[in-house]
Amino acid sequence: MVAPEYEQEYGEPHWGQPEEWREVFLTPPTVKLEAKVDELDKLITEKRAELKRINAELDQSGRLYQDQLKKLKQHQALQRIEDYMDGKFTHFLQVGYEIKLVSKEDALKSPDRYDSDMKLLTLFGSTKGDLQWRINRWGDGSGSETNVYPCESEDEAKEIVRKLYAEAVEEWRAQEKKHHGRALEWANTVDEDWIDVPQDVKNYLRDQLLDARMKVLEEAEKRLREAQENLADALAKSLPDRN
Repeated sequence: MVAPEYEQEYGEPHWGQPEEWREVFLTPPTVKLEAKVDELDKLITEKRAELKRINAELDQSGRLYQDQLKKLKQHQALQRIEDYMDGKFTHFLQVGYEIKLVSKEDALKSPDRYDSDMKLLTLFGSTKGDLQWRINRWGDGSGSETNVYPCESEDEAKEIVRKLYAEAVEEWRAQEKKHHGRALEWANTVDEDWIDVPQDVKNYLRDQLLDARMKVLEEAEKRLREAQENLADALAKSLPDRN
């Protein structure tokens, strides 16, 4: 018979109810317990090594993801690939000599009801690393292409237009011989709340308009003189010869 002894934090230990044990050892049987502890220690060591390896792989994956994200952020067009899959953007900004903000549904819907419900949306790239989204007119990829910028709101579309216009103005300013392009065309066709036309562009357009009007006036005056000369000749020929 064995009575268990219970120790307490405070006070004297007390004895429990006597129990019947089959055998009693003078020293604790620790051999099996030590073997089990060694096995558990080995398993813990293996799991810690495995956890360290997994953490290292996660760190590497995180760095790769950040590197890829950094590269994606360098190109607005690439950022929209993930946004497209997530269904974030709602409109396409169509860009040419004029601009037009179209809903995603209308932009991707064919103008012909007998054509496919899809249009070809492609990402073009140049040797300079520039990227540009384009939408074909027809579902089979034929027809004209329109440069587009996916966007989530009208405010974002305005930001894109202002950025493109600022780049166009800088390019126009750098031209030795000025010619018409986006910097001038948009100044006449895009709403004022979408772009801010700089004063030098306004002055150039005003001067061009005055020059065009002067040329029209000069041409009109020339034709008037010619008409007056022709009229004088006709009158002279119609008068009788007094000699």
